[in-house]
Amino acid sequence: EMRHMIFSGFDDATARKTVLAALLATSVIEAFVFSAVMSALRFFRRYSCKLAGVLAFCGLFAIAETVPEYMGDLTFPWGRLANLVSPFTPFIQSSSLFGGLFVSLLVLLVNSALALLLMRYNHRKMRVFAAALAAGVLLLNTGFGALRMALASNDASSDGFGVLLVQGNFGSDNKWSNDPDAMRDAYLKLSKEALTDDTEVVVWPETAIVKSLSGESPTKDLLSEFSKQNEVVLIVGAFSDNENDRNAPEYNSCWIFTPNGAENPVYSKQVLVPMGEVVPFEDTMRELMPYLFEDGSIISSTSKGEGAVVVDTGNFKVGTFICYESVVPHIIRENTEQGAELLVMVTNDSWFGDSAALSQHLSHAKLRACENGRYVLRAANTGITAVISPTGEVLCRTDIGVQTTLKGFAAARSSRTLYSITGDLMAPLSLLYLILLLLLILGALFPALFFEFHILYLNRLILI
Repeated sequence: EMRHMIFSGFDDATARKTVLAALLATSVIEAFVFSAVMSALRFFRRYSCKLAGVLAFCGLFAIAETVPEYMGDLTFPWGRLANLVSPFTPFIQSSSLFGGLFVSLLVLLVNSALALLLMRYNHRKMRVFAAALAAGVLLLNTGFGALRMALASNDASSDGFGVLLVQGNFGSDNKWSNDPDAMRDAYLKLSKEALTDDTEVVVWPETAIVKSLSGESPTKDLLSEFSKQNEVVLIVGAFSDNENDRNAPEYNSCWIFTPNGAENPVYSKQVLVPMGEVVPFEDTMRELMPYLFEDGSIISSTSKGEGAVVVDTGNFKVGTFICYESVVPHIIRENTEQGAELLVMVTNDSWFGDSAALSQHLSHAKLRACENGRYVLRAANTGITAVISPTGEVLCRTDIGVQTTLKGFAAARSSRTLYSITGDLMAPLSLLYLILLLLLILGALFPALFFEFHILYLNRLILI
């Protein structure tokens, strides 16, 4: 959210450049990891047949796409192949089986087959095989997607409930200098004016409330009263205190208010933006470069949350995630594992301006909806606010850079997709394939050595 830099004297442009530089540096590091993983491809291609080489390429790519998802403070798995095909909704339905990584692998298979077709144009059998592989993957995957979408019931107007998403249009360039109470009142006014009899859920975006709601808070009391008076579930992005360490930064959180007035558990963001919310490896950097931290402008401004939080509202169970956590599939899957029947995403994409990054970020939410088979309500400060179906279709959305509300319908879904049960299997399976292929190649290159190894291993088993 960049607020610590703005409060420390950074102008908005400098703050944006700092965060973008951090993300660029993170991307460079992840590109290095990607290149390191893919460097093994030459070995596999040299000592295996064409098909095995293609599968090795796909396996290495799958691992290279997965590693950035687990890089701690440097986590930023933004540009995945599955996102490129997300506009073609039938093609991404197989993510409900094996996740978005499986869709990436299918894209790779099709393109690899087409490359083989062009490279081995004079080899008739190879041409036939490559063409059959590309056509088979396309037809089978698209056919499955079309069937799943035909069987899915995305019309929630009959069995669902009304939802209201509020887009206040307070971007990072002005929200931290505006009167917090005035912004809160603007959100309340927009919500009251747009409420209808069938509205059951109201969602405000990330840090719509720019202060903590922990402890005694007049704002928290107002929001709770709004929920009770209008008999709606109100989901609001705000801050919360770090109860374990009063000197630690606040959490970037999602608060849920229910008509019964219950004190619901608060979800806090687990994946923080490098430099925007957290300084990667801050303790180490303080020791190596203490001068960077002398003026207090470069600090971790947000504490890291731990684990998913699913709240039972009485009518359904809801799980929440915040901003670019949507690019980390296993974080969202935790909600479904814990019984979430509806997913809510609050985000602030205002610092993307009107760039393609807005649509790219939205594509991640579409994949998470499809993977988990859940409606996703996506509320953004300045857009894109959207209601997404369990098949990843954008049912309705707002324009960018306007103060508005979005009305739609959603429904609770309790059935589980295969992916939500098994998780990401593609990377482990890819690694297993590569290990087996490596053993086969080494066995062919060094038969005597491998024969002796097998004999010794069998003898040891017999002796044991």
